[in-house]
Amino acid sequence: MKRGFALITVLVLTTVLLILGTFFINFVITDLKISSSLKGGTQALYVAQAGVEEAIWQVKNNQTYKTEFEQGTIDRSFSRNNIFDGNSSYEVSIKGTDKAKADVTSKGFYQVGTSRASRIVKVVILKALNPNPVWDKTAYGSEDLEFFASKVNFNGGNLYAGDDVVVWGLSTVNVEKDVLAKDQIDVHWGSQLNVGGIKSSQNYPPPPGQIEMPQVDFDSDNPNSYLKRAEALGQVYTEQQFKNMLKNQSPLTLNGVVYVKGNIDIKKQQSLTVNGVLVADGNISVGETSLMPPTGDAYLTINKPSDNSSSGVLAKGKIKIGVHASDTNITGLVYAMDAISFYNFTSSLNITGGLIAQEVNILSIWQTVNITYDGDRISKALYQEASYSPTVEVKYWEEEY
Repeated sequence: MKRGFALITVLVLTTVLLILGTFFINFVITDLKISSSLKGGTQALYVAQAGVEEAIWQVKNNQTYKTEFEQGTIDRSFSRNNIFDGNSSYEVSIKGTDKAKADVTSKGFYQVGTSRASRIVKVVILKALNPNPVWDKTAYGSEDLEFFASKVNFNGGNLYAGDDVVVWGLSTVNVEKDVLAKDQIDVHWGSQLNVGGIKSSQNYPPPPGQIEMPQVDFDSDNPNSYLKRAEALGQVYTEQQFKNMLKNQSPLTLNGVVYVKGNIDIKKQQSLTVNGVLVADGNISVGETSLMPPTGDAYLTINKPSDNSSSGVLAKGKIKIGVHASDTNITGLVYAMDAISFYNFTSSLNITGGLIAQEVNILSIWQTVNITYDGDRISKALYQEASYSPTVEVKYWEEEY
């Protein structure tokens, strides 16, 4: 009887010990699994964060990624294996949502024995837009601004000459704001210079400081240069090709950026309208004196594009509006690395934007010339691309476990 009781007691105790042992072993195994999982998850999170850091590095330093990111067109993905050690990897995607703004999703993986931990990090990255400097000049000449036998109205903005402003030949020049000349402001007998702001020059001290002529990117390899933009539209022409187009297709209307490698000469009985920018790496002339054809006028119209992109007339050489040009209307920047000359006796000239050149000469025989300042038109033509901060900001961060 006692032996049977002892046996039962031993069996019960053994069973209890086995149960407790099994529970303890399961507890230890579970704890080890949890510990391993936490370690794997932590490592996977670190790996995912490393993927985000590489995405930011690519956007800052890889020119292709940087350009696509700033244009808002980026849609890239990449992966890396054996990060830190042979057990980790990540997969990263970058998707543009706006200009200089993108969603980055990074999936990090870490192998722990036979199990694989994963974590996801989602961030929004962006660059701040630096405002382009404001160009407040309606007319700029790195040398002279000269008006002879003319009536000119400058509405808004200032006038600046790196040398002299000269008004003569019974001219009347009305300027709504300031007239600035590094050397002299000369108004000859019988002429008038009516200024709504101040006069600043050597003879109206103090003179202004030196202002350098802003540069335009005509033909660099930058995708935002005028040549590259025209190439993207298939609108790059030789001088002869463009001459034939004006001769055979007048009136001719073109959209976007039009680039001519050489001179542009719009003759009598020819008409050109550009909804955008007309660019030449030579001279641009409209209605210059010529024997043939004997009659007719030359027409040039530049309009602001419907997408509000840049507009104007730009030349590496000279821009000349001659006596046979009729009712010239330009909305945008008129820019010449040499001189801008208007010689027109019978028709109107209206510009909404501004003038920038080495020198500006206007002879209208008292026909009214109206030049109205438009800072947006000038800025879009001068600064062909948005200027973004070099810093990539992380606007939003989310981790998924």
